Parts: sequence; C-alpha cells; structure tokens
Amino acid sequence: MASGEVEVPGRTFRAGQMIVFTPGEAVLFTGVADANVMLLGGEPVGPRHLEWNFVSSRKERLEQAKADWRAGRFKLPDLDHDEFIPLG
Repeated sequence: MASGEVEVPGRTFRAGQMIVFTPGEAVLFTGVADANVMLLGGEPVGPRHLEWNFVSSRKERLEQAKADWRAGRFKLPDLDHDEFIPLG
C-alpha cells in the first residue's frame, strides 16, 4: 500500500505493508485515511532470478543488466543522479 490505511475484515493495514490474498478467494477491503492502493494479480510468471537490484526470468538478462549498470547505460532519475552505487 502506498499511503493511508485499508481495512480487510478483522484487520487494518497501513502504508508500507503488503497484503497477499488467497488465490480464488473473494476479497472485500475498505480504504480509510486517504488510501492509495495498488492491486496486482494474474498467473505466476514462472521462476525469477534475483541479483543485487535486478530481477529477471532469464539469467542472461541479469548479466546484461549488470554490464549496463557498470557501463553507465541506465538512465537515473532526474532528481537523484548525483550518487552512483557500484554493483556489489
């Protein structure tokens, strides 16, 4: 949840918390306190590989992302480009 609070019967969740619902189960939640919520769903995407800040379903793509980061080929945010964090 991005901001505010939501109520799911019997529980209250605040900004920064993630709620995982049971597949196929009907869900009712109520937004309170100016809630901004993102809902994601769908079929599983298959195995995922994680390295540093990169996630991909293909290990080759992870290697390309690492090479691109080291070479400075990632566009950094306009207001957050003064510090470069080297790949660990």
